[in-house]
Amino acid sequence: MMGIYQIVNVKNGKKYIGSSNNITIRWEQHLNNLKYNTHHSYKLQEEWNKSSINDFHFSILEIVKDKKNLLIREQEHLDGLDIENSYNIVDSSSYKTMSAPQELINNMNYVKEMDDQTKSLLVKNLNVFIKDGSIKKIGNGKYDFSKTWFIKNTSEIKTLSNCISNYFKNKAKTCSKELAWTTFISYYGKVNGRGYTKSFIPMNGSIINDKRNNLCFAANCFFNGFTKRQFDLNIDDNTYALSILLKWIVNVSDINKQINVYLPAKRMEDLLNDWINKNKIT
Repeated sequence: MMGIYQIVNVKNGKKYIGSSNNITIRWEQHLNNLKYNTHHSYKLQEEWNKSSINDFHFSILEIVKDKKNLLIREQEHLDGLDIENSYNIVDSSSYKTMSAPQELINNMNYVKEMDDQTKSLLVKNLNVFIKDGSIKKIGNGKYDFSKTWFIKNTSEIKTLSNCISNYFKNKAKTCSKELAWTTFISYYGKVNGRGYTKSFIPMNGSIINDKRNNLCFAANCFFNGFTKRQFDLNIDDNTYALSILLKWIVNVSDINKQINVYLPAKRMEDLLNDWINKNKIT
């Protein structure tokens, strides 16, 4: 069902208005992002964290039959919205009118702006797991475990799950409270496995207090091409991938101690090893 929808806080009347080609799936995405504290609207996320799901009501404002009219109709609904008293960050349905959010800029540049002390500790303490015969060598393709790979290779996700389980059980050999793993939130439910399900930490999540130093980063990061075009960004995919990986490691682990990390995607493994070796020299 294609159309315009709204999320309303029944306690204060604040609204978030959006549009989608599939409203049902979009609502599930909103719920998933809010659950893992990664929603793009920081205003909605902040109030969601202080409330319960019963405080919010989701409804369809209008069914749109012609895709060409979708953003036009969304804009008309946004025009009648008090943007200062809403959860929408901007009052335009066109991303072309937006400047890149600061959080996005920070994520892209993290590896370049990292302070010397953090860099030195990571170079010293990071221990990248070397795949051997006991862990199946998977993820050798450039795009393996990217979002596109997950979409096209659903039958192979179980193999990834088994490798993660094998690593944590037979290599890390620690309890779930000392483990942390991540992947794209949309595929968390398919990748999780026995012994490590509850140790999931979103890759764009916040800093956690109970640090974990046995890690698995089960994703292969490429910057979204659509976002690149809309914000007219010139960014190197490898720089972006390293930034997401290193920021996640810093957020979840105690960098003053040895950090063991398993990277199923060879591209991510190579990027991290190259970064470590380069900074050891300098």
